[in-house]
Amino acid sequence: MVLVAVGTYGVAEYAAHLPPSGPTLTIWTYSSFFGSGSDPGAARGAVFDQFENLTGAHVQVVYQSSDLASTLLTTPAAQRPDLVVGLDEITSGEVERANLLLPYSPPNLASVPPALVRALGPGGGVVPYEYGYLGVDYNRSEDNASGHPYSQGSFFSALPAEPSLASQFVYEDPAAGSIVGEEFLAWEYEYYTQVLHQNWTGFWKGIAPHAIASPDWTDAYNEFSAGQAAACVSYVTDPAYNYYFGYGGGTGSAVAVHNGTSYGWETIYGAGILNSSKHVALAEEFVNWLLGGTVQSLVATNEWEYPANSTVLAELPPAYQVTLPPSSITPLNPYLPPVQAAEELPQWILELQSLGV
Repeated sequence: MVLVAVGTYGVAEYAAHLPPSGPTLTIWTYSSFFGSGSDPGAARGAVFDQFENLTGAHVQVVYQSSDLASTLLTTPAAQRPDLVVGLDEITSGEVERANLLLPYSPPNLASVPPALVRALGPGGGVVPYEYGYLGVDYNRSEDNASGHPYSQGSFFSALPAEPSLASQFVYEDPAAGSIVGEEFLAWEYEYYTQVLHQNWTGFWKGIAPHAIASPDWTDAYNEFSAGQAAACVSYVTDPAYNYYFGYGGGTGSAVAVHNGTSYGWETIYGAGILNSSKHVALAEEFVNWLLGGTVQSLVATNEWEYPANSTVLAELPPAYQVTLPPSSITPLNPYLPPVQAAEELPQWILELQSLGV
């Protein structure tokens, strides 16, 4: 297996222990793919090396630090990979709309809930392998001192009304190209318009003079972890991560609650085969491999998301007992399918910018 950031770093070393006649499957994915567990090397080896052993193929993995969809859209067909792993419910619509992907329904898709498949687009070009929910992570002691705006799920109304709360809130800036920021914007937009039936810009007008805008998730979470903010936009599985690694229970994660119902934004990641691929059959094998038990059993403690395969989902590790169960959350995603997101999100961002956010 070749693990490269850009280019062909490590290819010569790798070629020495692989069958020289094996085809090369090139995969693009995000830089943190299976990199957040106790042994990232072993986890990535289980994903890629075992596939090589089963197929005799050479897998070349290119870890992209930039947005996968944007990179694909600006790369000539001859330079694109065979497979992209990590398109999400926001960016998959951009790639589908550009007709870059081949539809594929792998055999293991039978174990994936149809709602996850629909959430990545009607074209069938992006196959889900994991999912979760955005959450607002919060310091429990700060939440207690502030009247429980986070643990009770009232932050969308409390933050714009209370400057002291807003000044302790860090979010990822959607205008800076942050995918998490765009997901948070989609969550807020749909919650205000579909649940509260209010103008969605009111939230941003209220927090803009006080809240902390960060360019990406890493910076936002680092500020929160360093105690520079009492809350930040992240993921509801973060308490499980903290429990697993023994970081304590001082951090909670919440979704919005209205009239007793919890509303969240479902984050879904999928794999797509490029129509320019030279190894379509091999790429199809890998997509099916992603949904099999070997890979799916590693998702929870290496990606900190839920495995898409429902048979594996039933066997989550004990750390997940401290998280909000996904079954308790109503997803707002159906109001914004991926292709529609590709069309509407840029307009929302322009409107935010016109408001000075």
